[in-house]
Amino acid sequence: MDIGLGELGMIYIALSNDDEKAVKDMMTMHKSLGHNESYWIDQKELRGIYPDISPQARGGVVVPILHVEPYRYTLGLAQTAEKMGANFRQGEAVGFKRKGTKVTSVTLATGTEVQANVFVLAMGPWNAFATRWLGKEIKVTVNQEECLKMQPVKRLPRYAIMGPTGQIIIPQEDGSVILGHSGVPDARPDYNSTLKESNKIHLAEEAVKILPSLINAKLIEHRGDLMNWSPTKYHWQPALGLIPGCDNAYVAVRIPFGIMLSLGIGKCLADMIIADGKIPFGFKNLIDICDPAKI
Repeated sequence: MDIGLGELGMIYIALSNDDEKAVKDMMTMHKSLGHNESYWIDQKELRGIYPDISPQARGGVVVPILHVEPYRYTLGLAQTAEKMGANFRQGEAVGFKRKGTKVTSVTLATGTEVQANVFVLAMGPWNAFATRWLGKEIKVTVNQEECLKMQPVKRLPRYAIMGPTGQIIIPQEDGSVILGHSGVPDARPDYNSTLKESNKIHLAEEAVKILPSLINAKLIEHRGDLMNWSPTKYHWQPALGLIPGCDNAYVAVRIPFGIMLSLGIGKCLADMIIADGKIPFGFKNLIDICDPAKI
């Protein structure tokens, strides 16, 4: 399946002296960790890529990134799993049954009980309910994220743009462009995922401030959904591993940059399940930091 996989340069643009210092400090940090791919471009070089970029743009740091179309990526994973023997069943989970520390089945709203040897809770914001059913609620902040898919009049260069306060413009493989805003709090404790017209307008206005030519782009889709953040200050404390008090139930919740870390998270959980809950040495420190028992 074509999942829209592509490689871009992500330009973290600077609109002020403080912005310039911040993005250059980020580049220095990357290099100190052995990632030497990032580099600074000045205003002239930036305008060579995007001639109509905001006059405030002083330059930026370029970092290589990969990107996919999230829906097609998820569908591709599901289809591959089916070809490898997985079966998909849909239903509303309302609880579990267990014998001591072993979970024996998940109960659906219809009363059906689905038995299994191993259970993995990967329900996004709804993991708060599922972990509560097993006696260890992992609290989440339910946040709504929204973005716009647009069709520009002219195909954009192969560079995404990240503004100083999180505005993001990402060209796609099919010529469309995603306009978003990274990490904006829009708490939805009622789990209401209704898209807001005010958010649509804000996303468009912020993008046009950075790249004025987008004012002529055509709206294809306004989309978004609920995310699960950590209630901690920076929203980035994941929980990954065995649920306390359970021998065969695992959880993956509050994962920052979820789709980008999905393959790694899946590999960690699969390796733990194969090892009957034991933590392979290769990611012992990671699991120790993300241990649900400590959260």
